[in-house]
Amino acid sequence: MPSGEVTETVTYDGKTIPVHGRGFHDHQWGSTTYHSLWNHWTWARQKFGDYTLLVFDMIGSESHGFKRYPLVFLEDAKGNVIFHSNEGVDYDYQETYQDDYSGKTYPSSQRFVFKNGDKTLIYELKQKQIIKNMKLPFLFKIAVKLKGMNPSYARYVANGHMTLLENDKEIVSRKGELIYEFMYPGKVDFREAVKKAK
Repeated sequence: MPSGEVTETVTYDGKTIPVHGRGFHDHQWGSTTYHSLWNHWTWARQKFGDYTLLVFDMIGSESHGFKRYPLVFLEDAKGNVIFHSNEGVDYDYQETYQDDYSGKTYPSSQRFVFKNGDKTLIYELKQKQIIKNMKLPFLFKIAVKLKGMNPSYARYVANGHMTLLENDKEIVSRKGELIYEFMYPGKVDFREAVKKAK
């Protein structure tokens, strides 16, 4: 649910406050640990006011052949899907940085190009600030490394710029700020995994 309407109450410090707004419903589950299935993924969801965009770009682990699962949805204000694709993505990263906790290289700017028929959606992410990265307890870090894994994670405040083209003509362009995540459970450098992705 990319943009659901929420009406609820919040109780804080003994005071109950009614709240109303919009939110993203995030629910993941499965029958195995995702650490063994995925090398990394980008998961971005951005609300532009009159449009909502979701971008998933997931690359499987080395043991799963670096299989790539890209997915994008663009909805208008009424919830109509005006663009979607899971057929593939042209991907590029412009800048990288090294994470202090994991030592891994992360992208700090990314560009995605999705196509569906005569429509093309271009999405650019530019990191502004790291708001969370996963620091594993020392013993847990050793245990997962012995299993051939090196999980890490980062969440960012970023600038996102989305452009939708039809027959190479721009029909929608929006930009703004968002929060997105880069989950990185695999041990293979994301740049190598991208090169090998199928």
